Amino acid sequence: LKVAPNELVFLFPGQGSQFSQMGINLYKNEIIFKEAVDICAEFLLEELKLDIREILYPEIVTPEAEAKLKDTRFTQPALFVTEYALSQLWLSWGIKPTAFCGHSIGEFVAAHLAGIFNLQDALHLIATRGRLVSELPGGSMLSVRLSEDKLKNILPDTLSIAAINSNAICVVSGEDEKVNEFAKSLEQMEIANKLLFTSHAFHSKMMDPILDSFEKEVKKIHLNKPFLPIVSTVTGTWLLEEEAIDPKYWTNHLRKTVRFSDAANTLLKLEDIMFLEVGPGQTLTTLTKQQGTGKIIPAFTSLLLPKNQETEYHSLLGTLGELWLRGIDPDWNAFYHQQQRLKIDLPSYVFDRKLCWIEPINTIEIKAANKNTVTDVPLFTTSTDSNSTKTKDSRKEVILLKISETIKNVSGIIYEFDTVSTTFLELGLDSLALTQLAGRLKKEFDLPIT
Repeated sequence: LKVAPNELVFLFPGQGSQFSQMGINLYKNEIIFKEAVDICAEFLLEELKLDIREILYPEIVTPEAEAKLKDTRFTQPALFVTEYALSQLWLSWGIKPTAFCGHSIGEFVAAHLAGIFNLQDALHLIATRGRLVSELPGGSMLSVRLSEDKLKNILPDTLSIAAINSNAICVVSGEDEKVNEFAKSLEQMEIANKLLFTSHAFHSKMMDPILDSFEKEVKKIHLNKPFLPIVSTVTGTWLLEEEAIDPKYWTNHLRKTVRFSDAANTLLKLEDIMFLEVGPGQTLTTLTKQQGTGKIIPAFTSLLLPKNQETEYHSLLGTLGELWLRGIDPDWNAFYHQQQRLKIDLPSYVFDRKLCWIEPINTIEIKAANKNTVTDVPLFTTSTDSNSTKTKDSRKEVILLKISETIKNVSGIIYEFDTVSTTFLELGLDSLALTQLAGRLKKEFDLPIT
């Protein structure tokens, strides 16, 4: 076990991280999570004119149900509710953050937890934000593997930089046709890009028509100075008290570029820091690891899309274990509070410790001289065995080193040899990075890689 880190930052993701039935097992089994969702749902009934739980937990996942969740009127409240409920669950287990950072609407969850908004006001703003955006024409967002400076040199005036997610990943936002044209030009320049799963061109000039209306709503509520620090993704640095209580800041938050890369790098200046993504997916975990700081960044997820027969507990409890291994001390009494444990009687006799191992087939048994013991001796040995092993080990190290260098060049992520069983996605590589990595490895090793 390690000493607890000095800093634990809760990261709250924005739109695009949602998936149908996110948190459904936690809603069914964790009373803290369920109570948080239910409270939010009651507040939102009047705002949305429907029960957000119907959007979050459809009985059957159909294309219609997924389309509803993609509708920004419901996406924004659904994400807020899920992230808020997750934060309450982590807090109830004794996982206490020292700072917050939220990507786009994720910053509203951070602001509530830091005391800037009360819960009802935060939900009102999120519902209003979603409704106002939904009344705008649709748009597109495109992830581009370029730095901010390089992107500015080729970006048409018709598009906006919606987000700067890492030192080499930005998001472009604008009208569908203009985004598609830009994507085609990027393909011709062999610059990796990917269309994002969104309904509108967030953080672009297409948001301008609703700014005044949203500011009027913000002015109606009471804003407080935060009692826990937040790193702003509007400025990329620590949120000032005067910004937190200024309605103009929260209005600009809707329009300005999301400077997550700057925010992450501000946090990474702290000594001995660890990150916990409190929301669905692994977007911010991935982006944090891609900041290219030259060091391993401990960042963990809370709620991954379950695979095969897994439930959400697979990722949640895996992360709880990782936090414990790294010095975080959970409140185990609170964790086990809802669970029933039955005492059973132990056997009153000693277990038979007879070993029943199956012996290797490439050995022979011989009697040791003047002894009754049996010794296993290999059938044959060769003088080149040790040299062959050394050669194989050396070759393996060279290959791993090449892979490590390639991963670092593509994504900025440091890859260690003791993580060979970790998937590329778990390392923090996104789909764009994986595409580039496959191409680089194919050239390096002259092997077919898909």
